[in-house]
Amino acid sequence: MGFLNKLFGNKEDDSKNHFEQGKALILDGDLDEGIKLFRRAISLYPNITDKIYNVAHALHGGAESKNKAVGGTIYYSDGIVELDTAIAVIELLSAFESNKADIWFKLGVLYDNHCYFDKAIKAYERAANLDPEGPDGADALHNLGMLHFNKGKGILGMKREEASGYHAYSMNQNDDFVNAEKTALKALGIAKTVYLRDPSFQTNLINIHILLREIYNNVAFEDKNNQQFVLKGETALEHCLEIYKLDPNNSAAISWLKKAEKNTGERYLFCKECGSHLEDSPDPLTVGIPCKCGVDIDVYSNHIDKVKGLMVKHSDCNENTFYVPPTVWCAACKNTLVPNWRNLVVYENTSEVAREMTDPHLKVMRQLARQLIEKHGNLVEIRCVACSNSDHIELVFADKHEILIDEHSGNVDITMMKFGYHGTGPKCFHTFLNEAGFNVSFEDVATMKAGTVLRH
Repeated sequence: MGFLNKLFGNKEDDSKNHFEQGKALILDGDLDEGIKLFRRAISLYPNITDKIYNVAHALHGGAESKNKAVGGTIYYSDGIVELDTAIAVIELLSAFESNKADIWFKLGVLYDNHCYFDKAIKAYERAANLDPEGPDGADALHNLGMLHFNKGKGILGMKREEASGYHAYSMNQNDDFVNAEKTALKALGIAKTVYLRDPSFQTNLINIHILLREIYNNVAFEDKNNQQFVLKGETALEHCLEIYKLDPNNSAAISWLKKAEKNTGERYLFCKECGSHLEDSPDPLTVGIPCKCGVDIDVYSNHIDKVKGLMVKHSDCNENTFYVPPTVWCAACKNTLVPNWRNLVVYENTSEVAREMTDPHLKVMRQLARQLIEKHGNLVEIRCVACSNSDHIELVFADKHEILIDEHSGNVDITMMKFGYHGTGPKCFHTFLNEAGFNVSFEDVATMKAGTVLRH
């Protein structure tokens, strides 16, 4: 037994050495030799694939950052070298783990970003077949539906400046739009089931409703009875209402439903606390916001843009400028639909703050905090713990339920939360903490050390 432990232990150590050498070569630009070492590492110790996947994920993140910096779309304009490298690594993994849906979904996204659309379609279909009732299958079908939709619009592969003059309004049904609708509806059925098991899948479910709303609002489908093409406006409205039910603070749904109210004369926007229509009361809600100078400033709710929020300069002290987050106010019951909204008020004098407050990652963190508190009670303790590989976070709730946050899963979820540096991870952690009622600043989180314990 000792001999076997030594033998397999040596294989694992050798695999890790090959992995580290391969990673270094790949990051230095020697892709071919790096891939050879990764292949050797897997043959020695198959469990090393998770670490190799993380390398590809990091490369994809680097490509995404470069692409965003130049205003790119999902069809990347920059970061192509990193994208090519990530594709090579995931293609290697797909050969060793051909039955894993998350590998094929990741490969589909990479191909999609690189405009390798035939390959992307096959990868998405493979992921959906491998996970027919799970999250990877739903996400793969959503992306596949989006691919068909963009192809139908004629903007597949177009960069932002090329696609800006194109739209699908009143475009007649074609095979691509039919495929987009069929695929998105299949994704919706799976996503609804996944969401019942895992409420953190809410954002993914909303994205599928958004795609279907775009399809039905913009594409005229054939009405064979009347022999004409018609928009399915009522069906598009149904998907708007589903988005609003899932997230009453979704700015896109609110904007669409406000337009629908004007066009139809119907009412769709109601306070979930008291049931009154959000625009019924003629008296605006006065919000007292504490300023750093010690004197509150009164802000009328009807002055706060429900999409962009509000930047305000305190006239009394003429010093502090702060951002009030966009929210939906109910003047009838004096409630706001965003819990702990005062914790979202940011004292700053830059427009960057407003952009950060509408970051979709941060919106997800707020949603997750609310969902977990609703399920387990208040968050009572947070522990920042040092580990050999990387620091992790432990959350303790009122019902004694504990959550360990370790390595990032690669998805937009609670594992994005980190501490101890300036970046997206600490921003997510800061937003989650504030939503849970902890009065800490972003700088507190960015400088937080392992061993820190917060109690509420």
